[in-house]
Amino acid sequence: MKYILSLAVLLAAPVFSPAQSNTLNEAEPETNETQSAEAVVAEGTETNAVTETDQTDTEKETVAEVPPPPQVSIPNLTFFVHQEDTGGSGSAFLLKDTNGVWLISNSHVFSGSTNLTLINVEGTTIEVAVEIEIAKDRDIIRFKTDLPEGLQLSPACEYEETIFAYGDSGGAGVLTKLEGKALALGPDRIEISANIIPGNSGGPVVNTSDQVVGVSSYLFIQRDLPDWIAEGTRFSDTRRMALRLNDIEWVPVRFNEFYRQTLALEQFEYTLYELIYIAAELSDRMYQTIFVSTDNRDIESWLKRHNRIYKKGYKDAQKDIPRNIGRLTRLIEEIEENPTPECEITIPYLREKLDDMLDACESTRKQLESLAD
Repeated sequence: MKYILSLAVLLAAPVFSPAQSNTLNEAEPETNETQSAEAVVAEGTETNAVTETDQTDTEKETVAEVPPPPQVSIPNLTFFVHQEDTGGSGSAFLLKDTNGVWLISNSHVFSGSTNLTLINVEGTTIEVAVEIEIAKDRDIIRFKTDLPEGLQLSPACEYEETIFAYGDSGGAGVLTKLEGKALALGPDRIEISANIIPGNSGGPVVNTSDQVVGVSSYLFIQRDLPDWIAEGTRFSDTRRMALRLNDIEWVPVRFNEFYRQTLALEQFEYTLYELIYIAAELSDRMYQTIFVSTDNRDIESWLKRHNRIYKKGYKDAQKDIPRNIGRLTRLIEEIEENPTPECEITIPYLREKLDDMLDACESTRKQLESLAD
């Protein structure tokens, strides 16, 4: 099963399932039965207590109209996201603001899939909207719903504040509540100690007042720190990040276009992973057989040629393998010129991600060029 919670580079994630209901199950508000004040007078004692007949109608009405505090049910407002066509799993939740109630999640939870089911613990489903919005500078997606209730956004988050992360941990189909602390704060993200794992992506991170402080988003490992620096600190371990929802510029887009662009980006991402793996294998030991499962015909053809050369013997391999690596660098140049031939990437957040991937592709090509010299 493919679970969705990004690791350094985000993991890939709609006929949509019909909604069973457009109304979430809400907790019945408790009714306050107001009793009239009665004078309790000790025998033989004078008192100024007000009896029931002394109360005015206005005073009675004032007491009776005090409403109970609003109740929120986080389990009812949190949703499992299942990619029926890919097997991916993630999370989402409802958020209420002055413009209505929105379904919020990570963009990567919805990417690359044409058949998504959104369902909560009560069995209520939501249909994915035709028109969605993508955050311009971070991995967040939202769309408007006609549901009445949602969580509220917290105005702030403090260091060491107690938080709870809700979501489908591990894609097991059950809602988990993970307690932790806000360890570090940034303008667009917070680091949390709650043990979120793949499947939690898109779920709400709330404070003790059930207000949203972030969205569980990705895991991060600081691989570029030498052991002698990171050893013995928490920075040598996996760090867990939640994206904040403040100060977001939203970009409207049709869901079908979002799907096309994310699918094209994922296909390039798979190709990039294959090239990075090949470069790592050649850097470790140039004269060896390399096995990679790939859907890219050009890469597959190059691999077959490389392995044939290696089998000829060391003498021929010394001359022909560096030359063949040169062919691979020219292939990478062609990929860099047109990384997503299926469609142009125009959504700003996805375009930023593509640029990062192209940087990694260029770095891989230069690494291979040094071997071909």
